[in-house]
Amino acid sequence: MRFDLVFSYWIFAWYLCYMARLTKYSPKLAIGLGIIENTMLLASMILFGSNFRTIFYFVFINTFIKLVPFYTLRNETMKIKDLLPTAGLFLVYICWVYLNKEDLTGNYKKTVDSLLHNENEMPFLQLVTYLKHRYNLPIP
Repeated sequence: MRFDLVFSYWIFAWYLCYMARLTKYSPKLAIGLGIIENTMLLASMILFGSNFRTIFYFVFINTFIKLVPFYTLRNETMKIKDLLPTAGLFLVYICWVYLNKEDLTGNYKKTVDSLLHNENEMPFLQLVTYLKHRYNLPIP
């Protein structure tokens, strides 16, 4: 799966832009929704019996791209003005997916199937796996 077809990475890029003060709109709502969705996906992975390594990488990556950013925004209140950019980014993402001849639900299904079946096709999972083998890192 390509990096640009995963909405979580779009939100993380928005967070980086926000922290660099390139935008005044906070991604806190989008990150919070992502955490809720990922919690449900993690529960599915556990119930489905995904292997420990896939679950570990999933938690590690999402800690880095969602939990840490959400924690850094903990003192901000979510504002109505941030709802429109969240919806706008999602609409742009949907257009991007379709311009790349992908299907939104099919794309999401590929993501879920990759995680539930330990296929490690997600971009950050592939990166972590590569770094682990390339540098003989002591991670599971």
